[in-house]
Amino acid sequence: MSGLNSLSIPQSVKRIGMRVVGRCSSLESIVIDDKNAYYQSINNCIIEKQTKTLIAGCNNSVIPSDGSVTSIASYAFMGCDGLQNLIIPDSITEIKTDAFVSCNGIVSVTFGKGLTQLNDNILRSCRSIESITINGNLQSIGSFYDCTNITSVYYSGTKKQWTEMQKSSIWNKTDIVIYCSDGTV
Repeated sequence: MSGLNSLSIPQSVKRIGMRVVGRCSSLESIVIDDKNAYYQSINNCIIEKQTKTLIAGCNNSVIPSDGSVTSIASYAFMGCDGLQNLIIPDSITEIKTDAFVSCNGIVSVTFGKGLTQLNDNILRSCRSIESITINGNLQSIGSFYDCTNITSVYYSGTKKQWTEMQKSSIWNKTDIVIYCSDGTV
């Protein structure tokens, strides 16, 4: 489905499944009829109203920071190579596994203060990521399989907090520099 540029969802749609636009690398616009009772589109994102879950996005998506989204579903941005500098707003409290799988355009990611854990593989196979910024509220961080270009992590907490945080062994690699508020690890 690489030729799909835009998607319009009518009022009558009651259910949208996972991976609805997965690997649609040309998708740049998502619009949902304002009268749809179940879903809304904000900033080119499909959002389930009741659960405040972002279930799909595209190359031009910006994750809303107005509280309309608190969770990002698995495969929501699968293959969105147009994303470059990803910013996860403070209102997001959960990101499911594989939410950003194979988004090869992402170079940097900033995770907001609403997250206390980053599950395994939320950024799986995002091979262009070089830097990640995370907050001091984070209690655990999983592995980001096949994100081989990460060289820098900017952490707003202290070196002691980083050391005590539950984390996957990938974060002990010697070629990743962790910049903490009081020095580097």
